[in-house]
Formats: sequence, structure tokens, C-alpha cells
Amino acid sequence: MTAKKRTLSDQIKDIIDGKKTAKEIIENEEVDGYGIRYFEISKGEGDAYRELYAEWEKTREEKKPVAKTIKYVMCGCGHECPEAQVMNASLGTSCPDCYDKMSD
Repeated sequence: MTAKKRTLSDQIKDIIDGKKTAKEIIENEEVDGYGIRYFEISKGEGDAYRELYAEWEKTREEKKPVAKTIKYVMCGCGHECPEAQVMNASLGTSCPDCYDKMSD
């Protein structure tokens, strides 16, 4: 996305006048997320607004965060646990459940 900053009214006017499509605007210009959700439609802007909003929604759906896969490792206590939860104890690495037993 390039950082062309235009008002939502100007973008909708371009769609109405046939200068650009909603898809072109979404792909090539910055669209104000707050503004598009709460834009007050004037007479004759409804179809162009809905078209622009639909294209904007598609980009939001495509950018949903992907869940990270959790890596499990074997601790010194003999249990498997997520790598982020492994703790260092005096007798080696341990899972959160065995930390007290593995510490002196």
C-alpha cells in the first residue's frame, strides 16, 4: 500500500465518477478504517460506499492473524511442556508442575 492520504469523500466521489474502482482504491491508497465504519452517506453515495466498504472488509479478512504453532520440548524432569514454560531449576530444567521438586 502506498501512503496516498485522501479523504473518504474524495475516494467515494472517484467511484461515483468512474475514475477508479473500489478495488483500485483499496489496493493503492490508504483508507481510514475508523472513517469507513462511521462515514455519513450523502444522497447518491450509497452504492459507491457499500462497494468501497466491501473491498475494505475483504482486506481485513485476509490479514487475520495466524495462530502460532507451539513447540513442545522434553524437560529434565521427564515431562513435555511448551518451550516458553520450561524453567531452570537447581537439578536441571523442569516444567511448572515439577519446579518445586527439582529445586533444592
